[in-house]
Amino acid sequence: MKNMKMKQKKKKYQDKKNVTCTNRIFEILSTKGSFRLIPENFLMFHGILIKDLFDKQDNKYDGVFRDYNISKKEDILDAKSLVCSDFRKIKNTLEYDMRTEREINYKLLIKNEIVDNISFFASRIWQASFYRGKYKKHCSFYRKIFESTWF
Repeated sequence: MKNMKMKQKKKKYQDKKNVTCTNRIFEILSTKGSFRLIPENFLMFHGILIKDLFDKQDNKYDGVFRDYNISKKEDILDAKSLVCSDFRKIKNTLEYDMRTEREINYKLLIKNEIVDNISFFASRIWQASFYRGKYKKHCSFYRKIFESTWF
């Protein structure tokens, strides 16, 4: 019985975090005006989405790049390690990737080239993983790019 109550309490807490994060995504995507494809906006999205959603000791990671390296074994990669960009290079890597992306004129590309370019860009900036909240942040960031930059 006690275990069931703990599970219910944890689910309720998780549901509250998801609703809060969803509302914040809606707020970001509803904001009209200029959007620039720059690392600072990437950080801003992250900070807005996860602010105060996790334990106090984890709040130091809200809206900042991670300060440690990540690698892990992934079944989908035949148990090979997934290694993200070195934490000391994240900002420079993002600046390069975003500058390169801004130089592409998508109006001149055919559909396959568009998909290839967007997929490549998404895979490059994925390496700038944060401590928490990377999936929702990335999805909302891509959506904002779609609306303001790509099309």
